[in-house]
Amino acid sequence: MYYKSCKIKYYLVILSALFSLIIVQNNYCMDLTNDFRTEKAAYEEFLLWGISASLDFKSGDYGAQTTTSTIYMPFELSRYFSKGELSFTIPYIQQESEEQVKVIGGKPFRSKVDRQTQTKTTESGLGDIILKGEYDLWTDQADLFFVSVLGAVKLPTADEDKGLGTGEYDFTFGVKNKRLLNEKWKMYAGFYYTFIGEPSNEKMDNELAFDLGVSCHVLKEVEARFFYEQSTAIIPGDADPKSVVLGISYQLEKNIKLFGDLSLGLSEGSADIGLSLGINAGF
Repeated sequence: MYYKSCKIKYYLVILSALFSLIIVQNNYCMDLTNDFRTEKAAYEEFLLWGISASLDFKSGDYGAQTTTSTIYMPFELSRYFSKGELSFTIPYIQQESEEQVKVIGGKPFRSKVDRQTQTKTTESGLGDIILKGEYDLWTDQADLFFVSVLGAVKLPTADEDKGLGTGEYDFTFGVKNKRLLNEKWKMYAGFYYTFIGEPSNEKMDNELAFDLGVSCHVLKEVEARFFYEQSTAIIPGDADPKSVVLGISYQLEKNIKLFGDLSLGLSEGSADIGLSLGINAGF
């Protein structure tokens, strides 16, 4: 749609201007080579457990005529090991919509199953619990290069009738890379494949997803980041979700970090806009 295209161009101009302020003025990025070199070792030495909580808001039409608003509030408990971690995520979901929109793995998708009524309704409740494990496959402290593999299972604890889930198990496998590009810039990349559990009344495809991003410290305690995310459509015929994310984090204490993200959809398969605020703490 023309209106959507105009919004996309407007968003990209804003994002480009904001992030160019960092890129052009590269001296704003601090040299934190030594901090990055000891970052992983510090976590392994001092932190055994981690907790994370956030409030995520997404709003979009997903190719429909009306807007769906979704609030996703995950609470995550993590156990750190010398070569990886295990995590357990319990989310709460609230969604307001006139369309049939399902939440899969914390992300809303427009369903092809027609609703019996077209009045706006608000549904809420427990989301799908997620169990995830990561293992550090390659840790090169000399070259500041890290590769990890992950696996996750989504348990069908959300109410399918409310559109808060599919009522099926999902299984995800992936690989992530983190490295220092130079003394100031970090780079991130991730590739994931999810086997989607298919409900009896609707066809769903498995999902292939990736993300690419960079970050730098504008202050010793403040890190800015920019990501591009894309995945294949789960619902046949829908547009592939694509979005850009501009985020910032603040190291409040040695083991406490605050973060915020702004995401902007680049296709009808994504939310038009998303906002996220949260906190991470280790002990």
